[in-house]
Amino acid sequence: MAGRVALVTGSTSGIGLGIARALASKGHSILLTGFGSEDVIQKHKEDFQRDFGMSVSHFGGDFSRPDEVDGLCREIRKSHPGGIDILVNNAGFQYVSSIDEFPLETWTSMMSVMLTAPFLLIKEFSQDMKTKGWGRIVNISSTHGHVASVNKSAYVTAKHGILGLTKVVALEFARTGITCNAISPGCVSTGLFLQQAEELAAKHGISFQEGKEMLLEKHPNKACATEEQIGAAVNFICSSACDNMTGSALVIDGGWTAV
Repeated sequence: MAGRVALVTGSTSGIGLGIARALASKGHSILLTGFGSEDVIQKHKEDFQRDFGMSVSHFGGDFSRPDEVDGLCREIRKSHPGGIDILVNNAGFQYVSSIDEFPLETWTSMMSVMLTAPFLLIKEFSQDMKTKGWGRIVNISSTHGHVASVNKSAYVTAKHGILGLTKVVALEFARTGITCNAISPGCVSTGLFLQQAEELAAKHGISFQEGKEMLLEKHPNKACATEEQIGAAVNFICSSACDNMTGSALVIDGGWTAV
């Protein structure tokens, strides 16, 4: 399974970076996307070279703008005329507000990043996968693709939506050698999660550990998943063990949705 070309969106930090590193550990060539300074991007390139003995490419672009997604596809085709083999749609962001005060501009941007961009990337690169008779599409949803929380109307809508897109793509490509599955994490111990725990601790005058526990209130096991675990799940989906798995959502949420 080594030697495939993998595009991971939103992969300059957090879950996306963890997924990219996991795929690199299996010998796949990695295409990164996401925001970050030149210094940050250069450090990632050096880290991949040191840890996995490979160079990685980075492609910029604002995924809230369909024209920039199209531009990214054109740039990738210049360096990889045969397209990609593994597509991981991970890019996204959160905004918390009651629905009556939720800005339309932010709603539109979130839909563009988390639904329109994956649609465009699947539409573009699935054709090459069909030609090769093999492809893996992995959409990163969330526990919020299965259940809702207050003040997260756009995020919950987008994460439910990507599960619907996953199922349709799985059915349309069922006989092509392409699988399309989703991963739905609960809390993951990213830098953002740890920052949120620190902010909660400061706001309520509690310890950092108590701040983490507040964020993990809905996790029956009271533990975060790790970036490495999400990356391992992507590797599993991309392996031959999952040749007959498509249209599924792998939930990694410490039991949240079992309640």
